[in-house]
Amino acid sequence: MSEAPGWRPGLRWYVVRTHAREEARAECSLAGGGISTFLPRIEVARRAAVRGAAAEPLFPQYLFARFDAEERLRDVSFARGVQQVVRVGGSLASIEDDAIAMLQARVGPDGYVRLGAEVRPGDRVVISAGPFASLGGVVERQLPAKSRVAILLSSVAHGLRVEVPWTCVRRSWMSCAAEA
Repeated sequence: MSEAPGWRPGLRWYVVRTHAREEARAECSLAGGGISTFLPRIEVARRAAVRGAAAEPLFPQYLFARFDAEERLRDVSFARGVQQVVRVGGSLASIEDDAIAMLQARVGPDGYVRLGAEVRPGDRVVISAGPFASLGGVVERQLPAKSRVAILLSSVAHGLRVEVPWTCVRRSWMSCAAEA
């Protein structure tokens, strides 16, 4: 059997595409068949009419499964909720163990993945990307359903309220020095 470049036999993490909104079903089906899975989830706020928070996949319609492709590819491909094992250029899309371990290390005690340094209302921040890049301000509130934060810009006269993705915000060193 000729091997594709980069292919190694044995247990590897692979990217699995699921049917729409069937990530949990695929995860249960694979786990029931003895396949290790990792479905990273994030917490999002629900509509005002429904109290509490909900879990959503970090990567909608995708999960990771650890298996020996030579022995279990058919089992994984035909599991309930699974659409296909992802291929790139004809080869199965595998993920290094270290990358999965890094994601797993970000899972908090509540079971949700924590992305980046959390900012809280009152934190001084600098916007690192987008049209407001390099402007400083103070976080007014988090908008979890949109993965955004509302910031009152201190760099603009009279203050300007903007909403930016939390991934474009970093805590200001000035606020860290003031806390020390």
